[in-house]
Amino acid sequence: MKTLLIACLMIVSFCSCQKNYMNWKMDGTDYAANKDLAANYRTIDMNTSSNVTPLIIRGATDALFANIYLLPENNYLGTFNFGDSDADQHVHYAIISYDTAHNDYKNKTWFANGDNDSRGTVTITLFDTLDSHRIEGTFEGRFYNSINNTYKEVTDGAFSLPLSVEH
Repeated sequence: MKTLLIACLMIVSFCSCQKNYMNWKMDGTDYAANKDLAANYRTIDMNTSSNVTPLIIRGATDALFANIYLLPENNYLGTFNFGDSDADQHVHYAIISYDTAHNDYKNKTWFANGDNDSRGTVTITLFDTLDSHRIEGTFEGRFYNSINNTYKEVTDGAFSLPLSVEH
């Protein structure tokens, strides 16, 4: 009986450990975020709030960061297109930037927001605000920088992150 109890505790301990990650390929090069790995979800009253992005998924390397911003949704499980907008013309979008020092944002940042043939999707397969407080999914896109008229192709993006909830 004691052996069974120890085995059950080991299984529970093993299963409850979740690895946090956000990785992607950009123009064929692999990237794996090693800091600022998180997702933030804000419950909001749409009658009293404007310009609010209730879900932000983010990760960074030493050289760049990736952020995904999603508008209010009734259900975050599913696929969302960057560039899709709500009635107030706010859009789902994503950013890839080499401007980690925030000194040359215009030249070092690419957007996937539906403009200038930029596009992409994020698919959320786990969105748990009650028990595990986790979010998991995939993303891809064609990101555009309007200052230097260049594109970055992001493929094979995946994330599994802690999800903080603000009310």
